[in-house]
Order: sequence, then structure tokens, then C-alpha cells
Amino acid sequence: MNMVRKNLGMGLDILLSAAGTPAARAAENALLTRARSIYDLALKEDEMGNAWEAYHHYRQVIDLFGNPQTASAEARALISQALNNAAVILFENNHPEAARCLLERAVAVCPENATARANLGMIRS
Repeated sequence: MNMVRKNLGMGLDILLSAAGTPAARAAENALLTRARSIYDLALKEDEMGNAWEAYHHYRQVIDLFGNPQTASAEARALISQALNNAAVILFENNHPEAARCLLERAVAVCPENATARANLGMIRS
């Protein structure tokens, strides 16, 4: 029996093995710099009382990285905090179930995020 090799996913191993290359690290650093900038903008909007504008920016940070499990620890921490902050906005605006889902993601992305774990505990009680 002859095996036919499909091209689906071919090259993925090359992409994944390139994750530790200087070019890949530079790309992640650039993405992290952009994410920090958006996160800072979200914090400013939050402080000014523009909750939904802040929420939008927190979601941008979350969406920048695609699969956070493949991101660096620093990126996962930032994503987790953005998830937490977005969840707080949702909770404060009467969306507790959506907030719970984001907090669960925040803890899954970065189990060290004590704030997200505490907020999740409060929502669950």
C-alpha cells in the first residue's frame, strides 16, 4: 500500500522550530511592545471612566497573540491581566457569565495571576 502524503500542515514543524530564532524573538518582542502600548491605552481609558473603550483595547491585547499558550511568559502575563481587566468591566456592567469565562481564561493562560484567581473565586461564590 502506497502512502500519499498530504501537504496539509507541511512546514508547520519548520515554523515551530523557528520559534527560538533571533528573528522569531524579535517578532515577539515587537508584538509585545505593541501589546504593552495598547494595554497602557486601555488603562488610561479605564482611569478616565471610559469602560467600554478600555474593554475594546483590552480585547485587542488579548487578540494580538492568537494562541497565548505559545507566547512567552511575559506575553502570557500581559494577556492574563488584560483578560482580568476586561472581565472586571463586564462584571461591573452586569455580564457575570461572560466575566467568569474571561477570568477562567486568564487563570488558564497565567496561573500565577493571583488577582484573576481571586476575582474568579469571588464570581463563583
